[in-house]
Parts: sequence; C-alpha cells; structure tokens
Amino acid sequence: MSIKYDVVVVGAGAGGISCAWNAAKYGLKTLLVEKNLHCGGLITSGLVMPVMKLNHEEINVDFYNALVKTAKDKKACITYSDGNNGWFNTELLKSVFDDLLKSVNCDVAFLSEITNISHKNTYFSFELHPEPISTLSQYIETTFLVDGTGNAKIFFFFNCEILKNFAPTIAFGTISIFEICHGKC
Repeated sequence: MSIKYDVVVVGAGAGGISCAWNAAKYGLKTLLVEKNLHCGGLITSGLVMPVMKLNHEEINVDFYNALVKTAKDKKACITYSDGNNGWFNTELLKSVFDDLLKSVNCDVAFLSEITNISHKNTYFSFELHPEPISTLSQYIETTFLVDGTGNAKIFFFFNCEILKNFAPTIAFGTISIFEICHGKC
C-alpha cells in the first residue's frame, strides 16, 4: 500500500524548505524528504550566512518573512545596521525550520532517501527509505516531484538530456524541471 501526496520535495535546504512550505501553505498535501537529521542545508550545516535581503517582488518573500518572524520570536535572528535581518543562529534555525513546516502541516522524513523512482501517467512513485533501517521502506505516490537537492540528484535518475547540460543552473532552485522539459526527458 502506498501513501499519496500532492507534492514531494527532496532536499531540505533553504530552497526545498521554501518550496515545501509554500505548497503546504496553499493546501497541498506535502512531504519534504531530507537525507540528514535536520533541515537547512548549507545555512545550518555549511554555515552560509547571511541570507540575502529580499524585496517585495521576490518569489519567496512570504516564506522569508515567515522565517524572519519565527526566528525573531525564538531569538534566532539579528538585524544589523545594514538592514539585513537575514543573520541567524544556525543551531536555533534548525528548530525554526521545523516550526515553520509544522505550522503548515508539511510532513518531513529525516534521514531518508528515495529509490526506485518511476513516472506513470500523472504521478511519480518511489520507495522512501529511512536510514539506517532501510527495511522499513514505504511506497509513496505523488503528482509533483520537486528536486531541491542542489545537485539534480533526482532528475539525473531520469537521464534527462536538458539537465545533463544545464543542471547546475536549473536545479539550483526548487522549480519542477519536469514541467520545463516535459516530453524531452
């Protein structure tokens, strides 16, 4: 028996979290899959600071504003004289990301990898393996599969010719590449 989601995002870096948060916020049943023990990617593990300022026209401004508000509430955010409020305590930020995802009812699978991905008509299916107990795998079905890994790991599985040439640029964000190269993968 499989579990069904509207959206599955693989990779819980800042882009993956933002994508999953937005999908769940707008009522889509969403699963975020992360291979590590916490969310945040390079922001929490690689200590990449600060998060750049956004203006009102940016695509993730709602997520960024929610991030800053929640981080300030948890005393995990500092605004310096340059006006950038994107300076965070990276350890506290892990908890902030968890709270943001819970606030929109987004499911999160930590220490998990996906395997045996297939695309059938209108949905993707795959196995979700929690580590280190890979025998507890679950079958997942989703309408939208978003690669937020930063290295196009999921899309290379499908041997997409477009991604072979442009993966570092295209896969950096959390857009569904399958919509861009529909029929060419």
